[in-house]
Amino acid sequence: MNQYQLFSFIKSLNLEVEYPDPDMLQDDVTFMKSLIYAYIKFGLPLIAALRLRKSKGKDDHHVALITGFKLDHTNYENKADSIIQLYVHDDQVGPYCTVSFSRSIKNWDYPLKNAGNFSSIEMEELFVPIYHKIRLPFIRLYRSVKRIYSSYQKVVADIEQYEVFLTTINRYKKEILEYSSGIMNVEENRIPLFTNSPNYIWIVRFYLGANDTIDLVYDATNPFMIPIHQIYLIRDEEKTNRVRNALKERFDN
Repeated sequence: MNQYQLFSFIKSLNLEVEYPDPDMLQDDVTFMKSLIYAYIKFGLPLIAALRLRKSKGKDDHHVALITGFKLDHTNYENKADSIIQLYVHDDQVGPYCTVSFSRSIKNWDYPLKNAGNFSSIEMEELFVPIYHKIRLPFIRLYRSVKRIYSSYQKVVADIEQYEVFLTTINRYKKEILEYSSGIMNVEENRIPLFTNSPNYIWIVRFYLGANDTIDLVYDATNPFMIPIHQIYLIRDEEKTNRVRNALKERFDN
């Protein structure tokens, strides 16, 4: 199955395709890990187009589904940089295959390599099948996140890490309510989430230590990258007020 056949098949399911530049597989490992992290956390498998290289003869081509990842415990600035393995569904090998890689996420080391006696396996392209109403692609959001993170970190020194992921408003409401149960200073954050919010949202999450976060919420169905909510999930009321006031003073002026 070639690129055009994959596009046609995905579109026949009334889905759109987010298709990152193949050069980024080699040149921007952080971007590729971030893309995989953002969609897999949502529960959306990604389609990897593979080149199966042979020592002699013509290379083969293959398709596998990326369905999960494993994180190490390194405290990277971007949480997605902690990905050290991928989990793949492959009809030639089976479900839950483990994919290891070294520097580049493009070069795969997993069971199919030995089973087929291939010299190497390379992920040449990545296809993200997304619901057609999701109009804010990850790549557009990603380009701005690092800049936003840096500007927030200059104001709030407690910010140590960030992540970006897609979710639904119902999942996010549930997370908010579970976090804020019995915490009065988070109560005000519930109000906007129970009004007319879009079904699909992007979360840009800044971590202040292990548990406290600031979440920027973006409407994933709107192509314009404008945050619709800023949610403070901070357990200490004094800290909440300090952080909120510092950001308001910096960005409202």
